Amino acid sequence: MMKGSVPFGLKITQLNTLVAIAKMREVKLTLLSEILHMDVSTLSRNVDRMRQRGWITANSGEDGRIILLSLTEPGQELLQSATAAWQSAQEQVTLLLGLDGVAMLHQLTRSLGQNERK
Repeated sequence: MMKGSVPFGLKITQLNTLVAIAKMREVKLTLLSEILHMDVSTLSRNVDRMRQRGWITANSGEDGRIILLSLTEPGQELLQSATAAWQSAQEQVTLLLGLDGVAMLHQLTRSLGQNERK
């Protein structure tokens, strides 16, 4: 993989966005920004890029001011492929580290997350 390249052409924020939209099927842009803890303008830029790639659609709500996001078929396929690769990577890590090693890694990341919030 070349420096700066991203698997499946996805950045982690885009993957998180796809997952969240998939879970809700259709979601308001403003609600999604709250759920993902992202500024609306930042999320809007990401949404624009993802729309250009054909992964999501953005439609006006009933009054025209609300933007509703949903996955396109290519977006759903991309998410399925990325999820399958993620699961495969998780299995490989478990094989390499063993269950005890994975448990220690989870404990370490939880500990780091708690320290970040302090």
